[in-house]
Amino acid sequence: MIRVALTTVDRPRSYVQQTLKRLFVSDKTTEELPPVRVVVDGASADFLGEWAEDPRVEVELLSLRTAHLQRELDPIDRCAFTTYRALNDHPGGQFDQEDSLILLQDDLEFADRWLEKTLEVTLCIEADTASDNFVLALYAPHPFEKRPYSVYCRRDFYGCQALYLTPRAVHTMAGVLHEGNIRHRGAGKTDRTPDDLLMRNHFIAHREPYLLAMVPSVVQHIGEVSAIGVGFHRSPTFER
Repeated sequence: MIRVALTTVDRPRSYVQQTLKRLFVSDKTTEELPPVRVVVDGASADFLGEWAEDPRVEVELLSLRTAHLQRELDPIDRCAFTTYRALNDHPGGQFDQEDSLILLQDDLEFADRWLEKTLEVTLCIEADTASDNFVLALYAPHPFEKRPYSVYCRRDFYGCQALYLTPRAVHTMAGVLHEGNIRHRGAGKTDRTPDDLLMRNHFIAHREPYLLAMVPSVVQHIGEVSAIGVGFHRSPTFER
């Protein structure tokens, strides 16, 4: 089974309602999946509008106390914590090894039939590599040419806008974020490294999971205002 998790936070310019609309409109196959987990960095879902009550999504909020503590952290650490929650299906720390995960951020555009195309490419990868341990970037800010997917140079990886992770990769990346960001919170310090760079450091140091990029990208980045203050980037291969 495949699950979709989308991370979001209330910010001055919000894209999440537009993103959720395009996610479903661009590919009706998404409605056959379990509800999209909308993982909120906060205790209120008011900024989601009507989506907060839509049966196609499952909103996951922080407690008031945790949300208060989050506000005192650097935005980079907040973002990494939210990504960790999205990778972790259960608050108690139990990972469902049976489910692959499509991890999304909240400022995206989607190609027509984006999910159908993604599933076709993952079948190609499994046939070509005989591996069940890979991360496939559905969005990449690089001009990859080899279709339908390319090897993603590990040192060039950045951007967690849209990733497909096999069950083994979900567990690995959750562990990476736990080690780099979550585990140190009790001591009053964190790595202060963005979530995508924590992942990149792991990719560089380890042979698995394999890192690949879908070509063309089936997801485009539209968020000109970053939640953590980093520069804007887009995929040069995205095709609507």
